[in-house]
Amino acid sequence: MSPDDVRDHLDVRPLTGSNVLQVVGKDEQARRAAEIANAVRQAGIAQRTARFQAQLAAVLEKVGKL
Repeated sequence: MSPDDVRDHLDVRPLTGSNVLQVVGKDEQARRAAEIANAVRQAGIAQRTARFQAQLAAVLEKVGKL
């Protein structure tokens, strides 16, 4: 599935007053819609986790130099 296909099968919206996104997959088959939404959600979590780990490593390195 190309990035354009993924975009066409997704509805992503921020939930008002939070840092949470609502990710809804769209497809004629409910199972496929869920798979698309879950794959995007998992990729987002992995990206956020990697960013946090990098930030944490930088802070720990700084603290170690004190």
